Amino acid sequence: AMVAAAQWLGLLHEALAIGGFTAEQLAVAVDGLPAPLASCEASVRAAWESLPRSARQAWLERAVDPARASAPPSPHAHTPFGGAFLLLDDLAAIPWADATRGWPDACGTRAEVALPFLVLATCFGADRAPLLFADGSWRALFGVDPTLDLPAAREWLDTLGGERRRGLERMFAGDPAGRRADAWHRVELAGSAWRVRIDEGGTWRACTRACGATASAECDDTQAQAVADDLDYLLGAATGRSAWPRTIAVAAQRVVHAFLQRIPGFARTHLRHARRNFLEAAATVEPEDARIVVRLARPPLALMLNLAGLNRGQRRWPALDTRPFAIFTES
Repeated sequence: AMVAAAQWLGLLHEALAIGGFTAEQLAVAVDGLPAPLASCEASVRAAWESLPRSARQAWLERAVDPARASAPPSPHAHTPFGGAFLLLDDLAAIPWADATRGWPDACGTRAEVALPFLVLATCFGADRAPLLFADGSWRALFGVDPTLDLPAAREWLDTLGGERRRGLERMFAGDPAGRRADAWHRVELAGSAWRVRIDEGGTWRACTRACGATASAECDDTQAQAVADDLDYLLGAATGRSAWPRTIAVAAQRVVHAFLQRIPGFARTHLRHARRNFLEAAATVEPEDARIVVRLARPPLALMLNLAGLNRGQRRWPALDTRPFAIFTES
């Protein structure tokens, strides 16, 4: 439902922009739009506008033409979240199978699938995470059960218990002997104080609510502001009592930061800037017998991705499909 709603809300914006459709046609097209989508209208619009023009026009035509609507769907899939393909190497570098061994399924989806999918969605920020989590192309690639929506995923996390969460946090924290150069950043967010432990390379190790004395020196105001911005990007309004959102935020920061470290000069880039300049690119996914072809649109700083070789070539992500993925970027 979220996927269809996102498409219809995008349809409304697009139809108003290019004209050619009557108010009556639009009313039919958006009939039944779930009310919660109104709260993320700006994000849906941004995601919709990042789609290739051909994909948007195809949705428009199918929505207002009954004959087209009954035609067989194209084998090609379109997603506004093509930039997520750029993060898959670093997402796969985390040992999800080991980390979730013995965990219960999430609404019929294996834990080793549900957890990294949730982290990938979080990489796009709290405002876009619901949209990626509802994206049909990505759900199909990961094999996510139709009943697992974002609220259900969060409820699943809360049922896992504190010990499983702490085990995941210990994995991210790493060897105690390697933490001596870590620094604590104390930041204010949503009226609460937070502390984020970061290693000397900029990778987050832990995120907690601030209380009591710190175990190591706090960082300066400029660094703290940068951390606060990234924390706000990842958590959004999810600053309540549950500790799971900040554990997922640590995982997401590690994924995006690892990606940025492979782009010369951008290792310390803020996460919002990374999304805007590297990850906001649509993609067309074309399954073939021997491979899966992914055609990426060009984000604003595509040149830097070209120089680093991150947006082209062959990749293997066996957790998604045994076939290789061939990545191409539009010229």
